Amino acid sequence: MEDALKRLDKLTHEEAQMAAAQILKVTHSVNDRVKTVDDNVAVVGNKMKDIGDKVDTVINGTPSTSTTHGPLPQAECNTLVRREGGEDGHPANS
Repeated sequence: MEDALKRLDKLTHEEAQMAAAQILKVTHSVNDRVKTVDDNVAVVGNKMKDIGDKVDTVINGTPSTSTTHGPLPQAECNTLVRREGGEDGHPANS
């Protein structure tokens, strides 16, 4: 009877260790995926900043340090179209 209890105790400990190992494996997998998502978000953020800088360059002639933009007035839009392109919106031939 005593041997049976020792074997049961040993099996219980082994099962607990295996369960802990599986939990650790899943935790590492989730951590790796979160890191991947974080990296992707950083890439998107950098691309958004680049787009914002290009918009600022078109509007102001230089990149802005601000990340917020108000609406572009219609008169300024018309000026940009005339300055940057021909009547059809394509660059004018020089």
